[in-house]
Amino acid sequence: MKYILVLLGLLFTSQAAYAADHSGEVLDRKYTVYVPDAVEGQKNLPVVLMLHGGGGNAEQMRQMTGFDAVADRHKFIAVYPEGTGLNFLGKKILTWNAGLCCGSSVKKNIDDVGFLAAVIDDVVKTYHADARRVYATGHSNGGMMSYRLACEVPEKLAAIAPNASTRVFEPCHPARHVPVLDIHGTADPCVPYNGGTSCGGCFSKILGEHFHLSGDHWPCGSTPDGVKAEAMAAGCGTETSTVLQRGAVTCIRYTCAAGSGVGLCSIAGEGHRWAGSTDVGGPGCAKDPDRKMCSRYTDITGPLNSDVDAGELAWSFFKDFKTP
Repeated sequence: MKYILVLLGLLFTSQAAYAADHSGEVLDRKYTVYVPDAVEGQKNLPVVLMLHGGGGNAEQMRQMTGFDAVADRHKFIAVYPEGTGLNFLGKKILTWNAGLCCGSSVKKNIDDVGFLAAVIDDVVKTYHADARRVYATGHSNGGMMSYRLACEVPEKLAAIAPNASTRVFEPCHPARHVPVLDIHGTADPCVPYNGGTSCGGCFSKILGEHFHLSGDHWPCGSTPDGVKAEAMAAGCGTETSTVLQRGAVTCIRYTCAAGSGVGLCSIAGEGHRWAGSTDVGGPGCAKDPDRKMCSRYTDITGPLNSDVDAGELAWSFFKDFKTP
């Protein structure tokens, strides 16, 4: 247990290092909002939902990804909602009900789709944002949640960009296909790029059986096949073009009609990580990444790539789309 407590401290240290610029609450659940100083008070700004991974929380995701800086550069509102779960020694360990994954949110059948739809409505109303330019991205369980959100309330989202994720819900047939960019490392051991019979489980592996998340293992298909299926569902052609080649990163787009879009950014050799992040196993690992607990984290999640920023990849895709 002592090992678990120390590792929790490494993973979530300083998650309240700075105060949120704004906060909101809907359905008795809170969310954090970041509005860049340069556009504070302006109307009709785009909105991007940033969904944390399984076992994480909004502040941890905000720090790990540095997504506020992406919002600063491109002048949009960044929103950090929180899943549900437990508080352990003041640390929030939360998940999203993305379908098969993850944790108590699935067991309790938490209506996260309803919650996130309400967050979108509240942000658009409160900040006079552009309802036609609302987007969602997220890591791991958060990316899975963005897939489910796009399928069940497509009218709310202009595009999504899940990272290190896959679909984990029953098939649905939305009236409109939401444009999607899938960002995925080819060495992801948790949601394998080439699929497998036992996907998921990274957080449980890191923290051990005391924090096992129920329903965190499932079979999954390959990422390229999944993205191709998205393209076919969207009515796109089978041909692809390379839109970015930088270091280990290759991004392709399918040939789609105007207003639609499907793409895949493959990051050669990257693990279950957010490219360009400060995710080195927690702030306590930055100076000494070879510590046993830090090396355990990186051994389980795999390598981190810094050739691109996943947040920038997401925004470069988002900016081309609006809801009809």
